[in-house]
Amino acid sequence: STFGQQINGYVFDEEYGKPLPGASVFLTEQKNSGTVSNLDGFFIILTNQLPCNLKISSVGYMTKYSTINSVTDTLKIFLSVDTTAYID
Repeated sequence: STFGQQINGYVFDEEYGKPLPGASVFLTEQKNSGTVSNLDGFFIILTNQLPCNLKISSVGYMTKYSTINSVTDTLKIFLSVDTTAYID
């Protein structure tokens, strides 16, 4: 059983490489499975199935989806600025 497999990683700003605190991280297959990155951009989320799909979002950035096949490595996820958010 893969229940309770721990996925951990960091969310960064793609342009500057700085950590992104407060980014939302969800498992698309599991309801109510969300978490938020901390001040270092770090998050931990538990999954009961692999592979699984993460949805990572932050205000002012493009939402990113990432398929996770194993939980061996610490993820590094880079979000790019959503330029359409700044158009008048």
